[in-house]
Amino acid sequence: MLDDLTLVIAYRYVQFNYPVPKSSQWFQDIWPNIDEKKFCIMMRVTRAQFTFIQNLIQDDPSFLTTQKQFLISTQLAVALYRLGSYGSGSSIPKVATLFGIGDGGTIGRITRRVFKAILAHEKTYLSWPNNQERLQIVANSGDQLPNCIGYLDGTEFNLSEVPNLDHCSYYSRKQRYAIKAQAVCDDNLKIRYLHVGFPGSVHDARIFSNSDLGANINKYIDGAQWLAADSGYKLTESVITPFRKNSTFKTLREREKFNRYFSGFRVKIEQTFGILKEKFSSLKELRIRLKDSKSHTFACKWILVCIILHNILLPLYDGDDLVYEA
Repeated sequence: MLDDLTLVIAYRYVQFNYPVPKSSQWFQDIWPNIDEKKFCIMMRVTRAQFTFIQNLIQDDPSFLTTQKQFLISTQLAVALYRLGSYGSGSSIPKVATLFGIGDGGTIGRITRRVFKAILAHEKTYLSWPNNQERLQIVANSGDQLPNCIGYLDGTEFNLSEVPNLDHCSYYSRKQRYAIKAQAVCDDNLKIRYLHVGFPGSVHDARIFSNSDLGANINKYIDGAQWLAADSGYKLTESVITPFRKNSTFKTLREREKFNRYFSGFRVKIEQTFGILKEKFSSLKELRIRLKDSKSHTFACKWILVCIILHNILLPLYDGDDLVYEA
């Protein structure tokens, strides 16, 4: 009996690496011919959007090495499928089986290669609006929130596993382990600024004060321009927030009226986060174990890639792309 118990305990810590059955026939013969709806469900983009991204990244040096690689279309499909999959659907064995690819390091290498190619376009697709663009934003939204050029807020990206890396700091007020990001979107729901990487326990106001935007706000705005934020941020000339509950300015009725009106437009940043996480469902719960600084950096890159893709695809979106769970 004691010997049997010892054997059971020992086997609890043994990991069996069984080969995953796989075949590339489905991806090669069936995938190109599936209807548009199924394609969108799998890839989270239309065929036209897929082709646009492929054309954008195909000349990246990552794909031009002498090392034997899968077709760029295959590699992009693997990366998009992982970005768009929620829960166990994005697990390495399932992806390997679906695409007929080795489940060792191959999928990881493909993912990192595609990420690198997309990140090369960060400055083009994720940039603060220049002076002319800011003036246009003010003109577009002048009858809503005069001189407002963006909407500021933070969001959490939940982690599926407890981090090995200082796990207490990643435990957020929502009682989940998470990485936090702070972003500014414009009136068209395009993300114009991102600060990502703080652990989940850090307050939005602290993240803002530690970001370049918060520390050097005058580099980003001119004159009467300002950002709209929620009441978790400090009210300044450059960051306008709703009235807090303990405010005594004017009457209660006037404060509530302003807050309702203000929140009706500030909600654009929440809509942006909702669309982003609905399109790239992996962001609802990142299946990346944070065990060191390298894995933390990879998780941040995962988030950044999704945001760059959001901005790339935004002009190509239709009404269905702008639906999200509140």
